[in-house]
Amino acid sequence: MNYEIAGTTNSPKILFDPINLIFLVEGESRPKDVDEFYSPVIDWLTDYSNRLKGSKEAVEGTLKLNLEFANSASIMMLLKIVKIFDEIATTCEDVIFEIHWHYSSSDDDGFELGQELEELAGLQFQFIKY
Repeated sequence: MNYEIAGTTNSPKILFDPINLIFLVEGESRPKDVDEFYSPVIDWLTDYSNRLKGSKEAVEGTLKLNLEFANSASIMMLLKIVKIFDEIATTCEDVIFEIHWHYSSSDDDGFELGQELEELAGLQFQFIKY
């Protein structure tokens, strides 16, 4: 079952599609209450992680992050999301997740934001310029 939240001017679009193995966060992330916005997202990912841990299913998925802006509280929540994907990949057999950071060629801040999150997570991102 997909998990989806429509984006607004202050919060990102979230689309997690475990059937097609597409996990997307895009837009701006500065919701009024970051915990209220991201807690259900993290709960869904935790449930998904637990389901994968119990299966022998081979999975190759992509977490696509395409954020125009994220405040510091959002960065910490995105870090939790990235860490959950890393945990899934390291604890489940035959599971691989790539993390793609999408950014505009004219947006140095967007690229730097991705680098900051990559460093905080201690993981390797693929940076995709558009």
